[in-house]
Amino acid sequence: MNLFNRFYKFGSDVKPKASLYSLALVLFISVANLFNGIVYVKILTLLECFFIALVIALIEYFLFNNYDELSKEKKTSNTIIWAILTNIIVITSSVIFNLFPPLPLWGYIILIAVLEISLIAMKYSIYVVNLSDTEDLNNKLKKYQKNR
Repeated sequence: MNLFNRFYKFGSDVKPKASLYSLALVLFISVANLFNGIVYVKILTLLECFFIALVIALIEYFLFNNYDELSKEKKTSNTIIWAILTNIIVITSSVIFNLFPPLPLWGYIILIAVLEISLIAMKYSIYVVNLSDTEDLNNKLKKYQKNR
């Protein structure tokens, strides 16, 4: 049963982030489609987006699941690795799966800029969540020590 619980917790950590990444990809594709007069996203495209997002979330999980224990240098190197892999995966998958309709050059530049801003925001969210968890644990420890 312990193995099942660990696997279940693993899924609970990865799936919300995969869903968030998937939603972001679908939103980007939807906006690009609207610029071309297309008012739908194919079901196969939705599945491709989810699998791309799942891979990104798995990479993030394995690089940052023990965030508090990582040295500053390791956090930095993991962040760089994650950003590079995410860029490679999203851009390569977009080309392979033909996720975006033809856009003018400025459209692709905007999409890449939004991708980079989104990556920075996700990295910041990892930092904020871990910072608040640490502060919460410290506050509980102080409260416990006062009540002893």
